[in-house]
Amino acid sequence: MKYKVISAVCEMQNFTKAAEKLNYSQSAVSQAVRNFEKELGVTLFERSKKGVKPLDEVKPIIESIQRIREEEEKIKKYARNINDSERGVIKIAYLGDKIEKWFWDLFRTFGEEYPKIRCEIRKKTPYEVEKDLENGLLDVAFSFPINSDDFGFLPCGEEELLVFLPKGHKLASQEFVSMRDLENERILVTSEEWALELEKVQKGIELQNQDSQFYFSDESMALKLVEHGRGICILPKSFASIGNNTLNIEIKSFEKKYYRTWGMIYPKSKNLANAVQKFLNHTFYMHKKNPIFVDSAIRVDCKI
Repeated sequence: MKYKVISAVCEMQNFTKAAEKLNYSQSAVSQAVRNFEKELGVTLFERSKKGVKPLDEVKPIIESIQRIREEEEKIKKYARNINDSERGVIKIAYLGDKIEKWFWDLFRTFGEEYPKIRCEIRKKTPYEVEKDLENGLLDVAFSFPINSDDFGFLPCGEEELLVFLPKGHKLASQEFVSMRDLENERILVTSEEWALELEKVQKGIELQNQDSQFYFSDESMALKLVEHGRGICILPKSFASIGNNTLNIEIKSFEKKYYRTWGMIYPKSKNLANAVQKFLNHTFYMHKKNPIFVDSAIRVDCKI
């Protein structure tokens, strides 16, 4: 209160007018000024019948008070933005063509309900998603699960796993590939977590040459090595567009179908910005209401 009163007195150069501006009583304004002068041990204003004005020697104090008032207004503005559920910015990542079938419908309905909330949407690799979530650079991601107690996961569907082979590979002539066919192949993996998840589909079959020395944060880099005959990859179907469009490789389905679950990764914290909480609530609602979020036609032999 005291800084607000001092600023108003400086502006109006009159206790009565300052009181009117603040909707305070004139005595309350006078008392606030006297108390602050007593606190500082310094007289701030020269008083006369014409009004009041700051003494020359206290101008640095007045300037500091005015800067404090400006910062107070900034703080209040920031707080209003946080508390106003109709405004805010949400940083979101997604990957893969699978998500794009329903992705824009989600944002269309959310945008209609909350037109003042801005969604910054970026396409990222699974590796980038995990690191950016952990570092606070993302609020929400639509990707594959990550191993973290700080984040929840809302399953939205599954993507079939495919085998990516170099052109002319001996398995390329087969219509389908089995996991046992890959026992002696060098398997390139894109993260330690993905290597562990692949173990879930092997069902007792040990992939002897699974490469655990090198992990590739960029799946296109791993597929480039496949093109040059340095190994093979097992990846979700959404990465087939990379192989089909830009690389000279073969893509085969498994004889027994395998799927990897994807969905929304979201923070478990209870202290979320209102805009983020609104988005999560909307996504959970859409997930429950609309079957487009889950591909019910999929008959899964094995999920990971």
